[in-house]
Amino acid sequence: MPKSHPRLFASLLIFCLLACACSPISVTPTNLPTATATTDPATVAIAAGANTAPIPSYFVGFSIEPQTLCQFLTLEQSSPALDRFYQNLGPSIIRFGGTSMDSSSWQPDAACSGLTFGRSTLADVFAFAQRVHARVIWGLNLKANDPYIAADEANAALYAGSDQLLGLEMGNEPNDWTTESAYEQAWQSYASAIAAYNLAPGLVGPSMYDGEGHNWFARYVQRERSLLTFVTYHYYPLQQGAHADNGQDATIPNLLNPALMARTAADLDRVVTVAHANHLALVIDETNSVNGGGAVGVSDTFASALWVADYLFTAAEHGVLAVNIHGSGGATGGPSYSPIVADPTTHQLTARPLYYGMLLFHLATGEGQSAPLQTTVTSSANLAAHAVLDRDGTLRVALINKDVGANVRVRVILNTSGAVYSSGHAMQLLAPSVTSTTGVTLGGASVGANGNWSSAEQQSVAVTDSSFTITVAAASAVLVTLSPHG
Repeated sequence: MPKSHPRLFASLLIFCLLACACSPISVTPTNLPTATATTDPATVAIAAGANTAPIPSYFVGFSIEPQTLCQFLTLEQSSPALDRFYQNLGPSIIRFGGTSMDSSSWQPDAACSGLTFGRSTLADVFAFAQRVHARVIWGLNLKANDPYIAADEANAALYAGSDQLLGLEMGNEPNDWTTESAYEQAWQSYASAIAAYNLAPGLVGPSMYDGEGHNWFARYVQRERSLLTFVTYHYYPLQQGAHADNGQDATIPNLLNPALMARTAADLDRVVTVAHANHLALVIDETNSVNGGGAVGVSDTFASALWVADYLFTAAEHGVLAVNIHGSGGATGGPSYSPIVADPTTHQLTARPLYYGMLLFHLATGEGQSAPLQTTVTSSANLAAHAVLDRDGTLRVALINKDVGANVRVRVILNTSGAVYSSGHAMQLLAPSVTSTTGVTLGGASVGANGNWSSAEQQSVAVTDSSFTITVAAASAVLVTLSPHG
């Protein structure tokens, strides 16, 4: 977080103390090789990096599409299990917004129905957020172009949420439906109407992606920075309808391709630089594997778990403050990229593979004391490595083998200064195959329908001469935790 960003720091400090949906496309799974008997060698060197701020405990959170909000609230009021699915990931930011928010209707006295929201909707949203120790980004309908109705809704959100309301977001991906000048004129009229209420929470925006010639992002942030609490951005690395030869087509090989993560890192560097140059932090408040609801056979498979674990670490290392994974929140019939989904008949909740990748990241960083370290990977396999160091000296190393055809025998060399390590333990993230949609385990256990999860098995790790060696199976991940000796 930039040192010159007092408004967000104060708001998130309170938080710590309290603490685009479309029909998904169907993709025929690509025939992928299975792991062979060959085990490839690899080396990962870990060294202290720059004086980087710890990754916030609320880094990984959820974004919930408004068209599923009423169903989501009905489910969470009848199923305590949903609370536990959220609590497993610790304190978080939950963003309520998406394409359907710009079709919503604010009717103060109305019950939640479809896309009609009222004061009772907000009361239920913030009651849920309080139970799961979350702060809320609440979206307002900008397409309606009615600043006074929006200001009334904003005032009701502040009344219902108080300190839990982290920010108000006006409009969703406006570069899809209007011009830059019209967008900023509408945005400013909303900001002025909301300011007339003397509301405490700041505004966040622009809630857009930046590409395809719509280069509004930098200009908007520079012009509106005095009114913003932080910058919000949307990111989907794979695209529905993309050409098969451009690396953005919705396939498992593309999702796991190291070139995709390199492109992601470069894209994030660009937008984080814009935010920081204007003394603001950047939150990716809507993101997932494939845009438009995801791709069946890609977004709902174990490949997504490996991708999201690598993605979250990458985003943290490149200066992003928090990431919100988009979906239905757990409502019945959610799109294929939703981390949590309810059975349409039994309403039983299921953690999709994506959720397990989020959970692995949280286990590595969730106390808010972990600063990223530098990692250098030498391997012919598709291996990603990330490391974080706690203030108490605890070291956690995530080894993500996105290679579907080879196990990797990894020697990890610890060049961190100060702490001495002699032993530790490892937790594996596994599934029957990279295309599996069920059967995922983390630490030998699956997340139950009641939301409960605890590690059932861990592997001992011995450190010798400041290094350890461990095998990471094809299409799997391992989280190694080392405590300082003495």
